[in-house]
Amino acid sequence: MGKWAAIVLLAGALAGTGQCITCYVCLPSVRGWTDSKHQAVVWRTKIARQWPGLEEGDFGECPYLTDEDKFQRSCARDSMRPACINITNEFWTARTCGILPVNASYGCSKRNGVTTCYTISDLGNSPGHRISVSVFAVVGLLLIIAMWNA
Repeated sequence: MGKWAAIVLLAGALAGTGQCITCYVCLPSVRGWTDSKHQAVVWRTKIARQWPGLEEGDFGECPYLTDEDKFQRSCARDSMRPACINITNEFWTARTCGILPVNASYGCSKRNGVTTCYTISDLGNSPGHRISVSVFAVVGLLLIIAMWNA
């Protein structure tokens, strides 16, 4: 098998591993200054709309986050870039899943007083979880480099 064929097969296999991810999902508490409260309400709505048939009351609030199934959701996406997401400001935290924006990278960014962190690890947006690169991505990259130099 040619070097390029092996690389294409490996890349396809690695891409297939990222189609579904399990994330913690919880709603922010509506608190803080007026802008903070407004942002929390917007995020509560965005999060609840991700799962048709569910309402805000079907989700727990982040201050009460536990390992219970109520807080864990399977986040299958039609994208190669699914991610668990933490959204925080000085008054509240929200957790959900989604798709990593095209121009974004895994890790954290801050905009308008809100910090947004993306990770590709299952349940990677749990409290205290460090943002990390997928083991599959690292192993895949090492294999591609090894095959390229072979």
